[in-house]
Amino acid sequence: MKFKIIIIAFLIFSCNKRKNQVYIPESNGRINDVMIVMNKNDWENSLGKIIREGLSQPYDGL
Repeated sequence: MKFKIIIIAFLIFSCNKRKNQVYIPESNGRINDVMIVMNKNDWENSLGKIIREGLSQPYDGL
């Protein structure tokens, strides 16, 4: 009997029709564009070089 009550309670509380809608902004920008936000010093140093080299490589299947 306790098992049935637990199952019924679980079903009642799991069927919550209120949805916590999280705001997800739409994508913007042109196709094939990547926006990187970082400090100018980092971009001009080795970290920026690694990122530029990684993004300049062709990606198969994309």
